[in-house]
Amino acid sequence: MNIQIENRQKKFPPNRRQIRSTLQKLLRHLGREDGELSVLLVDDEGIREINRRFLADVSARYPNDYDRLSRLSLIEDGGERQVRMAHLAVVGSFSVNGVAELHSQLLKDRVLRDFYELWPERFNNKTNGISQRRWLLVCNRDLSDLITRRIGPGWRIDLDKLAGLRAHVDDPDFIAAFADGSAHRVMRGEPARLQP
Repeated sequence: MNIQIENRQKKFPPNRRQIRSTLQKLLRHLGREDGELSVLLVDDEGIREINRRFLADVSARYPNDYDRLSRLSLIEDGGERQVRMAHLAVVGSFSVNGVAELHSQLLKDRVLRDFYELWPERFNNKTNGISQRRWLLVCNRDLSDLITRRIGPGWRIDLDKLAGLRAHVDDPDFIAAFADGSAHRVMRGEPARLQP
């Protein structure tokens, strides 16, 4: 197995013993806190070599910026030495994203700011999870059908079209149908049902 280090043709070939040892540490301690696992990995030869090469690249780009080197190091030296797991993940990844736009912005502005300054092209936003449209269409058919009857099917591909529901907020029939919708039944623990 070879690990290619960021845009270099040089390869670091850890031996099978090193790979097995690292994987065993990971598997043995999956149920523990990240801090415990990161302390164990500090002595891993592969991680130390990746850190050494990474910091050499950072030093070449930011000469004499020792504070930056300290902040970016994969290994925390203050107090108990441990691997900074988020840093290891960023160095080992080609793409970094938050789970929502706000989260992605926090990563860039605060949590991983130095990494963002180093590799802005790696940072992007990809909202994880199910979209509102998908939730309504698949999990909440009653509400989905009600919305489609009132504003048409366009909302299924453009969520902004839900603004069309504003025209119905004072309609007593719409309010009653919404109140009887599966969203409220599910919150009460009742099964969802299709309306005729």
